[in-house]
Amino acid sequence: MLLTDWNHILDNILPDESNEALISKRFVEGFIEALGFNQQEQVPQFSTGNGIVDFAARKNTDGDNFLFTKTNPYLLVEVKARATGSGAKINLSEGTPQYINTREQIKRYLLASKCNTSEWGIITNSVHIQLFRRHGKVVFPATPSILIKKDNINAIVSNVKNLIYNPPKALTVCVYNNKGGVGKTTTTVNLAATLAQQGKQVLVIDFDPQQGDLTKSLGLEVKEISLYDCLFNRDLDIHDTIQPFTVKFKSGKLLKFDVIPAD
Repeated sequence: MLLTDWNHILDNILPDESNEALISKRFVEGFIEALGFNQQEQVPQFSTGNGIVDFAARKNTDGDNFLFTKTNPYLLVEVKARATGSGAKINLSEGTPQYINTREQIKRYLLASKCNTSEWGIITNSVHIQLFRRHGKVVFPATPSILIKKDNINAIVSNVKNLIYNPPKALTVCVYNNKGGVGKTTTTVNLAATLAQQGKQVLVIDFDPQQGDLTKSLGLEVKEISLYDCLFNRDLDIHDTIQPFTVKFKSGKLLKFDVIPAD
C-alpha cells in the first residue's frame, strides 16, 4: 500500500472514536493485504477453539483455499476499538490494563486447539500495534507495542512482513535473578542438556562475571578472546569465544552443547 494511502486512512478515514468494525474494515484488512495476504487468504471472525479472533490469515496452496477450508492459520489478528462506547480511549501501550488483557487474549488464541500451525499474532487498534511470536507452547513479543504514525507505518508494515516471512530460527531463554543460590546455574545447565538430548543446537552464555559458576561447573576456562573483549571491541568475532562441552554416558552416547564462558 502506498504511503499516500496510509496518510489518507490515518488522517481522514479513522476518527478518534472509531469502533472495532470500522478499524477492521478501513485499517486491518488493508494492513493484512499489505503483508501479502489477498482476500482469499483472510478469514474474519475465525474460531480458534478457545474464542473468536477477529482475523486469521494463511497463504493458499494448490487445492487449499484458506477462505473456504478455514484450517491451519498462520497469522492471527485481534482488533480493538480506539475508544469505548462511552468515549473513553482504549490504550494499547505496554503496561495498561487494556494492553494486558489484549495481550493475554492473543496468547490464548495462538495456543488454542485450532491454531496449532499459527506462528504469529498481532494486536492493534490502529493507534498501537504489536507483533507476537508463537514458539511451541510459548508466546512472546516479537516487537514492542508501537505507536502508529504517518511517518512510520510503512516501516512497520515492512518490518512485520519481514519477520513473518523470515522468522528467526533461534529461541533465546534468559535465566535471571539477583539473588544467589536460587538455582540459576542448575536450571540453565539442565535445560541446555535436555534440549541437546532432544537434538536441538544449544549455545549457553554465562553472563556472570563475578562468580561464573556455570563456567566453573562445566570445567571450562576462557580462551584468549573473552565475552567481555567482544562486548568492548565489536571488531572481534564472538564465535572465537565459543567452547564445546561434551559428556559421554556409560551407554556411549554423547551429549554436546556449546558454551561462551564468563571471565
